[in-house]
Order: sequence, then C-alpha cells, then structure tokens
Amino acid sequence: MTSEPDRSDPERSRLWELEHSWWLVLIVVSFGVLSWASFGYIAARTGKRVWFAWAAFYLLLAVVSVVLVGSYGVDTWQAGLGTFGIIACWAGSFVHGLSIRGRVLDLLSVDEDPRLRQARRRLETRGAAGRIAATNPQLAKEAGVGAAANSWGGLVDVNHATAEEFAKLPGFSAEIAHRIVDVRERIDGFDNVNDFARMIDLPPNLVDGLRDRLICLPR
Repeated sequence: MTSEPDRSDPERSRLWELEHSWWLVLIVVSFGVLSWASFGYIAARTGKRVWFAWAAFYLLLAVVSVVLVGSYGVDTWQAGLGTFGIIACWAGSFVHGLSIRGRVLDLLSVDEDPRLRQARRRLETRGAAGRIAATNPQLAKEAGVGAAANSWGGLVDVNHATAEEFAKLPGFSAEIAHRIVDVRERIDGFDNVNDFARMIDLPPNLVDGLRDRLICLPR
C-alpha cells in the first residue's frame, strides 16, 4: 500500500507541490501550444521516456494545427480542423497532465530528496578531487586530499594515509591497515593503486570496489 506523503515535511508541502506543478500552468496559458514543452520538462526531470513520446506527439499536433489555421481562410474546413486540433491539444494535454501530476510529484520528491542531493554532491566532489590528484598532485597534497577518509573528496591516499584511516575503509581490518603502513615505509611508497594492491596482496574484488576512493600521490 502506498502511503500518503507527509504534509508536515517541508520537502513535500502543499506549497512545494504547487511550485512543482508550474508546467501545468504553462499548458493553460499557452492554450496548449506549449504542451510539448511541459511534457518535455517532466520527462527530462524524471527520466520517463514515455513522456518524451507524448511531448513529441503534442508538438506535432500543435504545429499541424497552427499551420492549418494560419494557412487557410477562416471559413475553410482546414482552418476548422486546425482550430479543433488546438482545442484538443489544449484540453487533452491539460487533462493528461492532471492525471499524471501525482506521479510526477512523487518522482520529483525522490529526485530532490536531501539524502540523494548529498550523495550526488559527494560523488561530484570525489570526482573533482580525483581529477585534481591526477593532474596536479602537489595541489592535492596541499589541499589535504586523501590525507583522511573524511577529507575533501572522501579519498584515501595510499602513500600518506594513516593505519587508522585505512581501517575505516570497507573490508579493511586493522591488521591489513597496519600491514599497508609497514610495507609502504619499507619500500618508500607505492607507484600507483595497482602497485599498492599487488604489494599488499589484496583480493582484486576488494580493491576494485574501492578504486574510486583510492589515490596515490607521490611521497
């Protein structure tokens, strides 16, 4: 059973629902001519391809109808057909929009969930930190990238992180963490992440699962 949205949640309040229903207003004020834009918007925001198809349909209907009205005299059947097409596009797309509004709001509320936003931000920051580490290692070291698991970007530098930081990684025990530090000091650092995995004799699946979290800055 689908539970009703929590109206006390500011992320899904009545005001939020009204603000995120502006695409319906666009259908009304444009007399259906821009219905395709409304459906294209919700398709782009939610990733639902079927609404892209409806956007294409309403665009085609609007273009054909406007061309018929503009190309023929008022009293011709072609102009009448065009007028009927515009009205059908207007009324049909508005009723269609009303029928899917609840589903659209559900999908948008998921897309704008604070936890999802934070996860996206972490991934974007991690990617940016990884690019800096690859292109400008000195800058990355100066910024503290990789020094700790909770540093900017959430990366761990296999050449500088402490045993405590290694132990925080999924699948890394305290024993493995101390072995990493011991081997690193003995060989004066690793050349790259693959070299790190080989020297420590870590399971390939363990390293592959953390490859986006590990970097190797020069010592």
